[in-house]
Amino acid sequence: MRLTRRAFGSSLLAISAACSASIPAAPRKLKLLVLGGTYFLGPQVVDAALRSGHEVTLFNRGKTNPEMFPKLELIRGDRDAKSEDLSGLAGDRKWDAVIDVWPADADMSRRSGELLKDRVRRYIYVSSISAYTPLTVPGANESYPLITASPDPAEYGYSKAETERRLQAIYGPRFASVRPPPIYGWRNDSDVLSFWAVRMQRGGDVAAPGDGTDPVQFTDVKDVGQWVVRVAERDLAGPFNAIGPAHPMKFREYLEQIRAATGNRARLVWIPDDFLVAQGFGDFNDWPSYRPLKRTRVPGFFQQSNARAIAAGMTFRPLAHTVADELRWFPTYRGINFDFGGVGMPKDTPYWLRSGIPRQRELALIEAWKNHQT
Repeated sequence: MRLTRRAFGSSLLAISAACSASIPAAPRKLKLLVLGGTYFLGPQVVDAALRSGHEVTLFNRGKTNPEMFPKLELIRGDRDAKSEDLSGLAGDRKWDAVIDVWPADADMSRRSGELLKDRVRRYIYVSSISAYTPLTVPGANESYPLITASPDPAEYGYSKAETERRLQAIYGPRFASVRPPPIYGWRNDSDVLSFWAVRMQRGGDVAAPGDGTDPVQFTDVKDVGQWVVRVAERDLAGPFNAIGPAHPMKFREYLEQIRAATGNRARLVWIPDDFLVAQGFGDFNDWPSYRPLKRTRVPGFFQQSNARAIAAGMTFRPLAHTVADELRWFPTYRGINFDFGGVGMPKDTPYWLRSGIPRQRELALIEAWKNHQT
């Protein structure tokens, strides 16, 4: 059938309308107050907000990485109970949302939350999956109970849970909490992921624990930062498990993706869990991110649901991107420079791995496993 000019024009209009409908409207410019903002997650929140054209004000002591964001407004202050100074937040100034990325301290967040409650539309708090009671059920979502008691009020998981409760009591439906799992990527000062990335980048035999079927979950710091800003943009409320990857991942896939991202120079030697335990290697610190289901008391760990966050628009970058960021950041980090028997790194390496078994013991373990098979 011949297409007339009028029909062709109508088709173009229909296609244009369909395309326009599929493109989300640009978020309106928000005024955001970020409590913290210059350590690990904070910079990614700020970067994501600036990329979206929002106006960002920082509130911090000006001591951690003070050279960051020199063009942004900084309200100097302190939230620590011993040296508290919230005077910069007083007055009648208003923000669309406050984003709290400060460490776990329920009293600290409550005091700033009460001070700001009539001058911000939404309070967004970065919590943690550690706030949950022991995860005995795989697939647990945000309705799973939080920790309600602890012999140590400063215990991380309890503090996160208690902070959520106190802020929820102040803000009600104007409160949102973001609960990430272990966070990796740029500016990460732990070596949970970098242990595997650095080890595999060097090549050779690398001991891989278990049979590769155990689950693993994690999130890139850039994904969490972007998601926190989206929560503000979309005026979302309630808790969100900001857990990656998007689809369930087993430990074999996790290590294979790290191996591919580091040039496929390593040879993974899979060693059964029973043999590891018999040889005295079964602790999390021996094998970062490894949680064998056959031995764990929390089978729901690393198997939590991220469906709510994904349905609301959270996205996750490939693990290869996270590995690349870890490897770029690794040589520049000047944190705790102790040698805990790391991995036999060169003397000019600025930072020793604290997690994982020493390289010499790993090679001995691999040899013992090969001998056991013969």
